Formats: sequence, structure tokens, C-alpha cells
Amino acid sequence: DAPSEPPPPPADDGPPPPATERLYLTYEGNFLLHCDATVLRCTATPRDDGRVDVALAVNRSVFHPQGGGQPSDAGVARHKISGVELRVDKVAF
Repeated sequence: DAPSEPPPPPADDGPPPPATERLYLTYEGNFLLHCDATVLRCTATPRDDGRVDVALAVNRSVFHPQGGGQPSDAGVARHKISGVELRVDKVAF
């Protein structure tokens, strides 16, 4: 038996997700270190070194993006039930 090939990616990812609520823009949000959020879209891109880059679109975030010469926030996105963690290295909107 020949190994099965993975299915092709979907032709259309659908409409873009709604804008992320940027909690850091509020006075109270500036002091938050974590928040609950819903993943609206997730895409994975394999790298040449065998690792995978994952891009998440979420409904709300405390992570501040890069701008004004400052690097973006970094941290961890953790699945509330499974405990699976993704390292956050870059934030973009």
C-alpha cells in the first residue's frame, strides 16, 4: 500500500475574522497579564527546520503589537482545557 497523501488545503479560508478587541488600549487593560479569548482562525505553516509557525486570530488580546520602535509583547497562549501551549513571539493586527 502506498502512503496516503494529506488532503489539499481548502481553496477559500472564508471571510476574515472580526477585529480583535485590543484590551491594552483601555486603562484597566494595561494592567492585565492574561485574558480568556476565543480562537477565530488558526493557520499552521511548516518551516524548513521541521518546526511549525502557527498564526492565531482571536476575539480579544492583552498582547501589544510591535510599533513605534518597541518590540511586540511575547508570552504564551494556553488552551484552557487541554493545557496545550503555543509560544507567542510576534503580535500583529
